[in-house]
Amino acid sequence: MNNLAEEIFGKDKFDLTKSTTGRESVELQALLMQSMKLEEVYRSVLPKVTSKLIRSLFIMLQDDPHVKQPIFMIEIFTEKMHQTQLESFKNHLSLVSGSGSVPAVYDNGSHFVINMKLTFDILKRLNDSNFVLEICGDYTGTVTAVGAAREYRPEEVLHGSSSNSNSKHNRIIHNGSIKGQKNQKE
Repeated sequence: MNNLAEEIFGKDKFDLTKSTTGRESVELQALLMQSMKLEEVYRSVLPKVTSKLIRSLFIMLQDDPHVKQPIFMIEIFTEKMHQTQLESFKNHLSLVSGSGSVPAVYDNGSHFVINMKLTFDILKRLNDSNFVLEICGDYTGTVTAVGAAREYRPEEVLHGSSSNSNSKHNRIIHNGSIKGQKNQKE
């Protein structure tokens, strides 16, 4: 294990200390640094996609290499659109999904929810859409949907906390209220 870690993170990191405890600490710090670098790559390549969704897709593809397109419930938050733009975007999502599914639309046409077989190419195409503000989602493994599960919180996205799993944005909505808050209708 140590030889593998030295190859991945660089032998110079491990020559800093001779003690086992110090060596383990350096290994953990190197792991944390690599994780932070990966998060930066996520942000630069797919800035509108939550890190959680990217990690989930990676995990699904690695855990079962036979499944080339795992099924996710995707939520896409957009700018307000005119009716023609909204219909065009709905059609675009139906085509991208590959199943012809029609997305559910919430929040006066600025929140779209659709189940689809997901790939990184699809995420990139959605990310590059002009109207899209944020893309998040969860692995479902099936085409059965539960509906919208999040609210768009631009103040959290602007301050970089959208990838924080404890943020209000990532709390699941139950029976019309956000878990941990008083009953609010969408």
